[in-house]
Amino acid sequence: MLSFEGRRLLITGGPTRAYLDAVRYLSNRSTGQLGALLAEQAVAAGAQVLYVYGEGSLLPRASQGPGRLEALAVETVTELEAVVRDHVGNRRYDAMIHAMAVLDFAPVEVRPGKTSSEEGEWLIRLVPTPKVIHRIKEWDPGIFLVGFKLEVGTDDAALVAAARRLMARSGADAVVANDLQSLREGVHRGIVVRPGHAPEPVAGKEEIARRVVALVGEALVAGRGSGDGGARTLG
Repeated sequence: MLSFEGRRLLITGGPTRAYLDAVRYLSNRSTGQLGALLAEQAVAAGAQVLYVYGEGSLLPRASQGPGRLEALAVETVTELEAVVRDHVGNRRYDAMIHAMAVLDFAPVEVRPGKTSSEEGEWLIRLVPTPKVIHRIKEWDPGIFLVGFKLEVGTDDAALVAAARRLMARSGADAVVANDLQSLREGVHRGIVVRPGHAPEPVAGKEEIARRVVALVGEALVAGRGSGDGGARTLG
């Protein structure tokens, strides 16, 4: 494995939440397992990692690199955007691996207190959330960025096309596309898509994590990539 000594990576993982009232929220299926594996792989290779995770996520094993792994919890997309803007905007990171499952929609109104069931029908209007991945290269044009794209019920050609669209819109240097069906079947299968490379199928969360961290390392060795406030050290 390539050495990441002296390199700083920001990795995200897990779900996000959108509150409906003081006790209820919308979320998604993400467990944060892949994000945790990515962080473990990067730390094992010698990187200094800030792991930004959604509440309720699995966390990386601190034993992988005591003192070199920090974790910072966020709940909402707004919180995520603020944290990424602060850290990436200060150009402290060589690369970012954005594996967090970011909600695409949030309620236009958050009710104060707890909504009583006696109120009967409750209609909720959802509006699009900010696309954090589209802002990362704006905040740091030189950072090496890996994104993830989840689709439902698509074939490989459609997955690759979706990944290429995300790269075009966000400026990401690589995108891992995957379909929800493979996650439901218990075999996380992804396709790594990069400009100038053939799409690369990868199967299993551990193998996806290894491959993504390796390609980031290859890019940093080749000269790509630029490069704490509120984080806690694991271990």
